[in-house]
Amino acid sequence: KQWYQRRVRGFYKTSLPQLYNAHPDTPLKFTLVNTRFPSIEFNTGHVILDMPLTLSLVTDTDSDILDLEMQMTVQGSVSRNNNVITGTVSSAAHTTTVKSSQIGNIDIAQLSGVL
Repeated sequence: KQWYQRRVRGFYKTSLPQLYNAHPDTPLKFTLVNTRFPSIEFNTGHVILDMPLTLSLVTDTDSDILDLEMQMTVQGSVSRNNNVITGTVSSAAHTTTVKSSQIGNIDIAQLSGVL
């Protein structure tokens, strides 16, 4: 567990330094919630799943640090053979918007590397 905590802290130290500088030794909680039901589009030969998400990052005392709004779209194909359903993902894309931040300005390009 300590190895994992050190590795996560080291990851944020370089990838999202504002977070590391503001909370270097604070246990953090991530919450990922879909904000409405996902939409699914079945088309000839492929499926498109569109899902809006909110990602919240809080301290162990529930103090807000960062709230992100994400829109995720996954495209792929589904097949059925002998009552077994299989699928493959051909593309995945997301957009991210910072809703609130207690650690200063966040560059969306930084977040793309983290997410």
